[in-house]
Amino acid sequence: MTTLFDIARSLILTERQRQPSLGWTAEHDAGHAEQLLKAASCYRSNASNPTPWSQSPGRRYGWPWAEEYWKPKTAREDLIRAGALYLAAEDAETYPAHKRHAHEYYDQVVRDLVLVLANEPLAQALAAAPPLVHPESYCHRCYGKNLSWSIDSGIWNAIMRPDGPDSPWLWDEIICPACFAELFEAKYPLTSFVLSLDPRTTGAGVFLSTDLKATQ
Repeated sequence: MTTLFDIARSLILTERQRQPSLGWTAEHDAGHAEQLLKAASCYRSNASNPTPWSQSPGRRYGWPWAEEYWKPKTAREDLIRAGALYLAAEDAETYPAHKRHAHEYYDQVVRDLVLVLANEPLAQALAAAPPLVHPESYCHRCYGKNLSWSIDSGIWNAIMRPDGPDSPWLWDEIICPACFAELFEAKYPLTSFVLSLDPRTTGAGVFLSTDLKATQ
């Protein structure tokens, strides 16, 4: 059953996936997490209190770019952009704690957007939403297509829980093999990986394996 939360997340994800095509790539965003957070907060605030620029949240709360880039629209569209900017800030952050904070803000925007959608006829909300995407079908780090894949749990935890076994997962615990290999090789240089059919399943899953001796 499709819920308003599904629709809200799908709308935000579609906007986030559109940003790189406009030039807002990961390389462009690197080092600008604070600006992205400020921009997201401005759009979120404007969604609940739309005002002229002279009195706008953009001006009051430190819109990080020139006034010409401040383009508020409807509450729905402002919240969609706010959510996408929070995701971009999460990707641009380098510290796990800051990433978690950015994702918490994103979750709050999803709830705000659900309240806006709840005031629209459901048919209208469904018609305006992009095709829903299963959360595991795309990588939550690069937003590219994901595979059904697995890796040894000890190796997985070393990357996805860098602050220890009780720390929250990074990227919702959903990333693609290429991103995982990139993160692992950054932490353990000279590591090689082999991608093969997962011998433990009868489906189409693949298994990522590595020679841990190369990391010692």
